[in-house]
Amino acid sequence: MTREPVYAEFNERVVLEMPFSEVCVHMRIAGTVMMAELLPTQYSATAQIYTLEGNTFSFPVTYSEAGFYKDQNGYYYYPPRK
Repeated sequence: MTREPVYAEFNERVVLEMPFSEVCVHMRIAGTVMMAELLPTQYSATAQIYTLEGNTFSFPVTYSEAGFYKDQNGYYYYPPRK
């Protein structure tokens, strides 16, 4: 069974597992379930990471470092949780 990606809207907080990206490994949150919010910028998007309680965690990071991807049409999505 294939799981479809979940599309995200700007300024919407979603719950996802943080990837093993360089930034998440450095912040010691890789593999941790947290919340993230896509924030629009002039050229692309950033992501603000939050704890599950809703507290801001660190500073905004690039969308890909937070586990979001962009499809061929420019829409952002993230993989479903297992």
